[in-house]
Amino acid sequence: MRKKVALIVLFCCLIVMSLTCFIACDKKDNIEVKVYSVSNPHTENPELENTITIKKGSTFSIKYYFSNYQKFDGTPGFVPSWGFYLDSTCRQKHNDDNVLDKDTSLYVLYTHFGSKFVKFEYEGKEYFYYVDDATEKLTADTFEVSAYGKKIDSSKLQYFSDKEMTQQVEIVGKSFDEIEIEADDTYFTLEKRVYVKYVV
Repeated sequence: MRKKVALIVLFCCLIVMSLTCFIACDKKDNIEVKVYSVSNPHTENPELENTITIKKGSTFSIKYYFSNYQKFDGTPGFVPSWGFYLDSTCRQKHNDDNVLDKDTSLYVLYTHFGSKFVKFEYEGKEYFYYVDDATEKLTADTFEVSAYGKKIDSSKLQYFSDKEMTQQVEIVGKSFDEIEIEADDTYFTLEKRVYVKYVV
């Protein structure tokens, strides 16, 4: 009888050890992505929308998120192609190509009709800078802030209103309305497209 009880205890211990090992390994191989919804960059307490477990070393894009985890019904606002932000003030963009190797918080900016953006085009990619205040003066770091975490010497940047980069414009020290580029009305947003050139 004692031998039978000992075998049962040993069996239970082995199960517990196996589960502990499995959980530890799973935790080591996986990370958590917390997705918060933001309707206003001044929101102090963004609402937690989802907590998702993904493989460590994976990428995580806005398209993948809405395709697999979140049904978009348009109620909280409109989400175009600018993707996730790394901060609740929606100033630092998350690059969908970035590999995630630790627990991460991402923020979705839900905007409403008439929201304003400066759309930078650089090296074939588009970078959106959300203009929360129409009177806000853009700085030399505005493009870098929007450019998905890129580190760029802003003193070497030139800005143009045309794709051929023949019509140079000034954006530093200008508000959205003061930038001498006609805004594109996309029905949902107002966007001013600025072509960026890095001058060595």
